[in-house]
Formats: sequence, structure tokens, C-alpha cells
Amino acid sequence: MGGILSSLVTSTACCFGQAALSCFCNMCGTRSSTASRVGYSIMFMVTAALSWLMLTDWAGKKLREISYGYLDLHCPEGQCYGVLAVYRICLGTSLFHMIMSGIMYNVKSSKDWRAPIQNGYWAWKLLAWVGLIVLAFFIPNQIIMGWGTYIDMPGGAMFIFVQAILLIDFAYTYSETLLSWWEANEDKRYLVLLLTLTAGAYIASLVMTVLMYMWFGGGGCKLNQFYVTFNMLLCIMTSVLAVAPVVQEANPKSGLAQASMVTIYSTYLIAAALSSEPIAEDGDTHCNPLNESANTQTTTVVLGSLFTFLALAYSTSRAATQPSLMSTDASLPLTSGPSQHLYAAVDSGAVPASALDDDHDGPHAGNYPVDDEQDGVLYNYSFFHFIFVIASMYLAMLITNWDTVTITQDDLAVVGKSMAAVWVKVVSSWLVLILYGWTLVAPLILTDRGWD
Repeated sequence: MGGILSSLVTSTACCFGQAALSCFCNMCGTRSSTASRVGYSIMFMVTAALSWLMLTDWAGKKLREISYGYLDLHCPEGQCYGVLAVYRICLGTSLFHMIMSGIMYNVKSSKDWRAPIQNGYWAWKLLAWVGLIVLAFFIPNQIIMGWGTYIDMPGGAMFIFVQAILLIDFAYTYSETLLSWWEANEDKRYLVLLLTLTAGAYIASLVMTVLMYMWFGGGGCKLNQFYVTFNMLLCIMTSVLAVAPVVQEANPKSGLAQASMVTIYSTYLIAAALSSEPIAEDGDTHCNPLNESANTQTTTVVLGSLFTFLALAYSTSRAATQPSLMSTDASLPLTSGPSQHLYAAVDSGAVPASALDDDHDGPHAGNYPVDDEQDGVLYNYSFFHFIFVIASMYLAMLITNWDTVTITQDDLAVVGKSMAAVWVKVVSSWLVLILYGWTLVAPLILTDRGWD
């Protein structure tokens, strides 16, 4: 019995210590940096699951019961309880990552005394995270409403812009990788795959454009027609620009493969914007027939969540093979370990990512995740948490379909859509295309810089 109790105490202490994540990761021999990012990603997924749960009728009733009137609002059908609960949960997650971002500022290697906080002490961090979420439920409703409108919405727009940057980076990376595999192996299957993905993206964009004209661009919906038409023209312009001889000469990496991915993403943003349009003042739903159903936001939420998790996964995994992506000094690598040639080889797929692992033999080798950041961190800890801050803000907007909660003159809390959310998505779509266009013409304008 004493041995069992001793084992339980030791295991519990492990979860509160520096090597807490080793309880889960030592069996697969994972690296410390990878294990930490997996842990934070799981926390974000739990945040998303809890937020989605808060929109159910069951959760709304429970919140009214356990709050003893503190969260009481004159709310039609109880909708505002779920929306505000989502804001509170995402606020707690945002505050957690804000604090972590501040603590992790300018950490250079795992030898820094703050690095164990990033990579360990998971039980303490989970307690702090849960505590911040619980604390958010004691914040007055008016403050939460203001946070959702004036903080979460701009933060969500910022994350959309970050998604755009990551998308463009991924578009260049995947096309170059498939082409290099085709040239190295003389296997036409890689070329066929690239052509199929490119054509598929353009076809899907065309189908979405036609459907948007049919559903949202009817007679009298001139603003919607402008959104769809202007986006289509920008997509055509950037696609033509990508294959222009002068651009190809200055930037041989450009092409329709990247343009197709940017096109489908910007078209998706326009579709999401149109589905977020509020009901007209006269109650007409002609320009947004999706307002006629309360369940039409499911597809938007699912697609948006997918883009969010892919963006987070790519941003963190990309940082491991391209240290400058999250570096505070883009001119220098974050680590002094593997050479830049090795990073380039891993990025191109020529060698596996495991080649970046250093051999850290020691008395505890094999018992804990390998510390691969002794010579320097593989990603910027502070910026990593900042991404999660704005991702949590975007999640709050996404789960609630960019709805806002306002108080009428009769002290009635009303949940509704706003044109501000529509314009956030529309402008974000334009910025995506403008940013991609800049990557095409920049080598022509800034000729004194290296663009390899």
C-alpha cells in the first residue's frame, strides 16, 4: 500500500513539475518543442469544444441556474447567454496566452529560467487557464459585450490576415516541393497532383462565385453583387499577373498553383461575409436567405474552424523548420545548431525532419522528451502565444457567427449580426489578394533585395 501511495504522489508531483508533459510524450520519443506545441494546441481545441457547447440550450439553462441571477439578462429565447459564455471562455484563453506571451518575451534557449514554464509545469498552467476562464464569468455583462465588439472583432480580423500570410507561404512551399519531387524523381504523378489541385481550386472558386450570385446577388442586392464581382476581378487580375512573363522572369516561383489557393480562400471569405449579413430593417431576407434558418451557421463554423486549426498547426510546425518565420530577428536563425542548408533540405522534403534532432545523451535520455532547444529556441515563444491570443479572439467571433450582443432602450439583450463583421471579412479578402499581388511585383520594384 505504501508503494502505491508513493507512486501516486510521485506521479502527481510529476504533473506539477518541469517534465510534466513527459508523462504523455516519452513513449513516442518526441522533442520538447514539439510536445509543448501539441499541449497548447490541445488546450485550444478544448476551448473550441467548450465554446461550441455553450451555444446549446442545455448550457444556457445551466448558466442561468448556477449564476444565481448574476448573469441574468432579458434575453429572447436565451440566445445571449450562449454568446456571452463563448466570449468569456475565449477571453480566459486570450488572457492566459497574453500572460504567457509577456513572460516568454526574449527567451533565447531552454537554458533560460523561463523556458521550463513554456515546456513544463502543465498542471499549474492548466489550473491558471481554468481559473482565468472561471474568473471571466464574474466579469459584468456590459464589459463582456464591449470586449466582444471592440476587442474580439478587430483581433479576429488580425488573425484572418495572419491566416492569409500563412496561406501564401504554404502556397509557395507546396508548389515548389511538388515541382522539386517531380524534377528529382522524374515522376509525373507529382506534376499531375499539382495540376489537379490547381484546377480543383479554380473550379471550386467558380462554383462558389456562381452560387453567391444565385443566393445573395438577386435583384436589388447591389452591394452583394459588388462584393462578388470585385472579388472575382481581383482574382482574375492576380492570376494573370502570376503568369505574366515579366513577373515570371523576376520571380520564377510564381504561378497559377499559388494563385489558385489565394483565389479559393478569398472567395471563401466573401461567401462567409455574405452569410453574415444582418436582416434588413424591413425584415426582408432576400439578400441573405440564410437568415431564414437558425442552423445555417454550422457550415461556416466548421469551415472556419478547419482553417483556424490548419493555420495554427502550420504556423507552429513551419517554425520548426524555418526558424526565421517566428524570429525576432529575421536575419539570423534562432538556433545555432543545424545549418541553414539542413533546414533547406528538410523544408524541401529531401531529408526527414528528424535530421534536425540533436543527440542529447545524458543520464535521463529516453525518459523525457528530447530537449532540442539547448542551443537556441526553434520558435519565438512570445510570438507563438500572441498568435493564440488573436486565434482565441477569432474563435469567439467564429463560433458566434460574428454576432454581437446589444442592450435596447427597453433593457432587452438582443443577439444580432452586424455589417461591421461583413466588412471585416470583405476587406480581409481584398487584403489577401493585395498581399499576394505584392509578393508578385515586389521583385520588380525592390530589385536590390534577394527574393530566393
